[in-house]
Amino acid sequence: MALRSTLRSSILSKVPESLVGLNFTVFGRKELHLASTFNMPIKVIIVGVSGAFTPCCSKTHLPGYVSDFEKFKSKGIDEIVCVAVNDPYVMDAWGKDLNTNGKVRMLADTNGAFAKAANLEKDLSGTLGNVR
Repeated sequence: MALRSTLRSSILSKVPESLVGLNFTVFGRKELHLASTFNMPIKVIIVGVSGAFTPCCSKTHLPGYVSDFEKFKSKGIDEIVCVAVNDPYVMDAWGKDLNTNGKVRMLADTNGAFAKAANLEKDLSGTLGNVR
C-alpha cells in the first residue's frame, strides 16, 4: 500500500493541477492520455504487443508478466491483459503455448480498433503484414 501511495505521489508531483489526466510515453513513441480520478487505484495491467508468436513478444515481452504474476497480484493488481492485433484463435493458441491460463488474459484486437483508439498504432506492414 505504501509503494502505491509513494508511486502515486511521485507521478502526481510531476502533473500540473490543471491537467485532467496523465500522459504516458510508450516505448518513446506515442502518448496515451488517461483521464482519471487520482484516488482510483489501478488494478489492471494492459500489455500491448505487436503480435502473437513473434520472437520478441514470445521470448521477451510476455513471459515476464506470466512468471511475475504473483508479484503483481501481491501489489494489488487484479488482472494482467495482453492485447495484440491477431484473431482470437491465435491469441488463445499463443496463451496456451506460453501457459498464461489464470495469469494473463489474452485479448484479440482483431481489426486494430483498440490500438487506434489508444493512439498506439505502428505500421509494421513490412515485417508483420499490417498496422499493429
